[in-house]
Amino acid sequence: MHETTLTSLGGRRCVRQAIASAIEKDSIIAGVYNNGGNRANSSLSAKVFGYNHDQKEFS
Repeated sequence: MHETTLTSLGGRRCVRQAIASAIEKDSIIAGVYNNGGNRANSSLSAKVFGYNHDQKEFS
């Protein structure tokens, strides 16, 4: 029997992109964080030296 694991899914770019686009990030920010956050476009915080405001959102 073939078992689907996170590792096997993580290796496929199209699957990662589909999962990333299926997550309603704005709804999570509104519902969980009570509109107290922003969508991430980097792994760095906007307060960290080297943060680039012009970087595209990653998925």
